Amino acid sequence: MSSISNVPLLMLQWDNPNNRKAFLEWKDFLSSFIINNVQKEQIYNYMLLSSRSKGRDLFKAKQVSTEDKANSDKLWNMFEDYMVEKPNKWVQRIELQCMTQSTDETRRIYSLS
Repeated sequence: MSSISNVPLLMLQWDNPNNRKAFLEWKDFLSSFIINNVQKEQIYNYMLLSSRSKGRDLFKAKQVSTEDKANSDKLWNMFEDYMVEKPNKWVQRIELQCMTQSTDETRRIYSLS
């Protein structure tokens, strides 16, 4: 039986400026190397350990039930909803309205920016 003690456990990088990339790297690493042969009831423990104290705080804030702990898809979605920003169409519309073309800018350069 092989031991996973030699495999480095990738921790979720909460301070990474690109939260989407940090989440996907963490999820891919855990899914591929750590929890691929683990019982569904145990996946929660691995996620809790590798997400550190902020992950524990997130689990407490979301009040994860024992049924949810056994549902890995729900746990992944919870982290993704928290970490990955969703685009706000109203803010994007306001930003678009505020864009102005400077006098020395050609129409082509303005449309590319």
